[in-house]
Amino acid sequence: MPHRGGTIINISGSNPVDDPEYRYKMPAVFGKIEGSGNGIKTAIPNITEVANSLYRPPGEVNKFFGCELGAQTTYNEETDRAIVNGSHTDDTLQKLMHRYVETFVLCPTCGLVRFFLLLFFNF
Repeated sequence: MPHRGGTIINISGSNPVDDPEYRYKMPAVFGKIEGSGNGIKTAIPNITEVANSLYRPPGEVNKFFGCELGAQTTYNEETDRAIVNGSHTDDTLQKLMHRYVETFVLCPTCGLVRFFLLLFFNF
């Protein structure tokens, strides 16, 4: 189900959480397609709101989109502008956002949201 800007959804991975009282929420990701032909790109106007709701840097979320889509990405902190090269639908971006949440935000053991990064070092 596609969502547009301003829609607040539950933070979930590939298994949706349909509880209206779920405490972890985030805005739905949406893109704005700019340009045409070879220079077509997708701007993500609400990348900062989405990343802040996950307590992650916006550049990291944008880079994940680029890695998963095989596209070049840019994020400018001064203008708060995230760009992914190519034409990508809102549904595609939202599916990737759920994959990002499942991989980096949800606890692999209990499936609940964790708002801190775990770093493991092998010494």
